[in-house]
Amino acid sequence: MTTTEQLAEIVVLWAERGDEPDEVAAKLQDCGHDTDAVQAAMVRATEIIAEKQSALMAHWARRQLGWD
Repeated sequence: MTTTEQLAEIVVLWAERGDEPDEVAAKLQDCGHDTDAVQAAMVRATEIIAEKQSALMAHWARRQLGWD
C-alpha cells in the first residue's frame, strides 16, 4: 500500500514537471487510489512545495546578505 507521503512525493514530481493539479489527481485515481488518499496527498504535496520554496528563499536571502 502506498502511503500519503509517497503519493505526495509523486505529486510533487509531477508538479515540478508542470502537470496541473486536476491532471495529477485524475492520474492517481486512475491508478486506483481513492479520493481521500488523493486529497491527502495533494495537501501534503502543497506543504512539501511550500517547504522547498521557503528553503530556496532563505538560501537566496543568505547569499544576498553574504552569509553563505
